[in-house]
Amino acid sequence: MPTRQEVLDGIETINDNGNNTAQEVRTVLRSLLDYTENDDMPNPGNNVDFFHFWTEDGPVENDLFSIWYSFKGIQKQTVNFTFRIESRGESFNDFSFNVSDEIYETLINIVEQRNDNLPLRFSVPVFDRFEIDNREVGFLRLDLSTPNLVSLTIDSEMQRTTPISVFTSIHFHAPKFNFDQLG
Repeated sequence: MPTRQEVLDGIETINDNGNNTAQEVRTVLRSLLDYTENDDMPNPGNNVDFFHFWTEDGPVENDLFSIWYSFKGIQKQTVNFTFRIESRGESFNDFSFNVSDEIYETLINIVEQRNDNLPLRFSVPVFDRFEIDNREVGFLRLDLSTPNLVSLTIDSEMQRTTPISVFTSIHFHAPKFNFDQLG
């Protein structure tokens, strides 16, 4: 694929007096097209192993909450986790749900650091389920230490007094850091 400079050089070869052949102009236009189609992101044609798991048949539900989720990413590298949680009561913050062997193995191969003392944590928007203008920032703890279980714990002041709603997307990977090297 041509570089930006090669495209600029090709454009400069086009004469203002109209002495260019159609072939010369087509060559410049093709190189311009090739340059604009440079793709920094891998695509399925580049042998990248993508995955996508989601609740396509509706939410996972129990008496305490409903969750819709999507895990989408590149095998053994990175994942985007989009989810919506609706709690049915207050004073409830454990939103754990079972996943298949395939989903669990896919996630655990991305999140290699499974030290129970260091779960992944994220800031997430928390809304009152019935009054959308009532909102705050909560803290999500993502734990994959139990096979076939995605454990989400949300800590916020609001969830102590009212049913909550969370709808967000987080992106993560967690390589196997050597935390034993801490001084």
